[in-house]
This record gives sequence, structure tokens and C-alpha cells, in this order.
Amino acid sequence: MILNRLVNFVKAKRSFRNFKRFAIVGNSFVALPSSTVENATGDQSRIIIGDNCELGCKLHVEGDGFVRIGSNTTARYGTEIRSTAGITIGSDVIISHYVTIFDHNSHPTSPKDRFEMTQSGFHGPLWRNSRAEKKPIVIEDNVWIGQHATILKGVVIGKGSIIAASAVVTKDIPAYSVAAGNPAKVVKSLEH
Repeated sequence: MILNRLVNFVKAKRSFRNFKRFAIVGNSFVALPSSTVENATGDQSRIIIGDNCELGCKLHVEGDGFVRIGSNTTARYGTEIRSTAGITIGSDVIISHYVTIFDHNSHPTSPKDRFEMTQSGFHGPLWRNSRAEKKPIVIEDNVWIGQHATILKGVVIGKGSIIAASAVVTKDIPAYSVAAGNPAKVVKSLEH
């Protein structure tokens, strides 16, 4: 038990150092042992995290991408946030475990482009997400995203909304709504 705590402490300290190296982080930021950050742009200002945030997720930024996270926001273990266009997450947002937030398709839809990728080997520049379609994502303040939800490119999730567990968000969700399903649809309005 003591050894596990020590290992987690060392991992959390390493994660925190990486965030400080690759991102701009606010006061009272906590990097959980499961968190990682990859900033392929080399520009620390492409990842900005507000005050009092706790992240256990994986953040990845490349190309023209950026991630901006407001204050008092959490993204839990197993969540992956990947940007080549831009992801803005508001304040007071709860992102549960194993959520996927991608502002791009990961790979091009063109069969010719995918063929060129596989022929080039599996680790070269064609494997960067630069050839995939991309559009920014905006998640407004006070949103709750349930476990295993997927947020796809180009959507805006309105303030105060809830995205149900395992929902796949492909279109904008209005403020103060509950969205569920694949594709996600508004199933309820919330009082505010």
C-alpha cells in the first residue's frame, strides 16, 4: 500500500513537471498519475489550463491545434483530448472517464491518401493528422460529459448541458440540454 502511494506520487510529480514544460497551467493545478501531455507544436501557449483544474487525461496537440481549459475543470482517467484545429473547454466542466474528444478525423477519408500513408511506413510525417478533416470544438461552462462519450469535430456543447454516458456527439447541443444516444440527440431540457 505504501509502495503504491509512493509510485503514484512519483508519477504525479513527473506528470506535473511535463505539464509545466509543455503547457501554461494555472494556480492549484493537479496532474494525476494517469495524465500525459504531448505538445508536438513546441509552443507552450498552445495548451492553457486554468486555475484549480485536476487532469487525469491524455492531451495531445499538433499542427494548428490548441487546447484551452477554463478554471475548476476536471478530465478523468482514460479520457483522451486530441487537437489539430482547436478545442476550447470552459470552466466548471466535468469530463468523466474514457471520454474521447477529437477535433479531427485522425486519418484522411481519401482512399488514395490512406494508401500513401500505409505505403510510407507507420511512423512518418504522413501519419500526423495533418491530412485529416478538422474543425474546432467548443465545450461551454458547466457541462458534464459522461463516461465513454465521444465528442467529434466541429461541435459546440452549450452551457450547463449534460452529455450522457456513451453518447456520440456529432452536432451542436443547445445550452441546458441533456443529450444521449448515437448520434446524440436532445432528450431533455434542464431548468436553469
